[in-house]
Amino acid sequence: MRGTYLGLTSEVALRRLTTLGCTAVALQAVHARLPAGSPGAGGPPAWSTQPLGLFAPTSCYAARGVPLTPVQQWQIMVARLHAAGLEVLLDVGATATAEGNHLGPTLSLRGIDNAVYYQLAANQPRYYRAVPGANNALNLRHPRVLQLLMDSLRYWVTAMHVDGFRFVGASPLACAEAASDYGEAVSTILHQDPVLSQVKLLAAPWDGGVSGAVGNTGPGRGWGRYGQERAPIHRSGHGGQGPWAA
Repeated sequence: MRGTYLGLTSEVALRRLTTLGCTAVALQAVHARLPAGSPGAGGPPAWSTQPLGLFAPTSCYAARGVPLTPVQQWQIMVARLHAAGLEVLLDVGATATAEGNHLGPTLSLRGIDNAVYYQLAANQPRYYRAVPGANNALNLRHPRVLQLLMDSLRYWVTAMHVDGFRFVGASPLACAEAASDYGEAVSTILHQDPVLSQVKLLAAPWDGGVSGAVGNTGPGRGWGRYGQERAPIHRSGHGGQGPWAA
């Protein structure tokens, strides 16, 4: 059970979390993804792993030998955490996917409509524009791509019962400097949506730029900063076992 969804809610794990005074558990890289070593998967699983599917938890952290699907195990985990007084926050990499660059595998969005779902180089549309740490960039300017992201977030709230999201690489979403870019549309929809506006929205907005600095995500923009005093989290490392940081 160690390193699994169900393992996180064992009696020992829950006692440890509550003894530390944690109020929430932030789950890292739990969207469905390619197995490590697959074409387009990149290196070992990490917090920045790009998702393959936005509507399912990865089976990597599902316990083997139990008659429960990964979704059922996830739902049991969340129910037990809530019963222990702990909120569940989910990392979201809303900027790229596991399909990689132009040499990567065709797995989903690329095969549906490559030019709609991804940002392509202006003069050589065979190639992809990329965000730091990934080989592609989702085209969040397109209404269908925005709809896909928002439908996914609502699913995780309504069906999987998470209490909020931590947006990885959130500078394009939360920073004032990006007000004219696609991030402003995402941020506006998040704060106007009747479901998503009621959950916690945290930003980890390292932009990978020259300074590598955290962006301007002040209180006026409706975002909390992950790891700061105002964030409802007691943060500690997960020691390489499981996808969580308490």
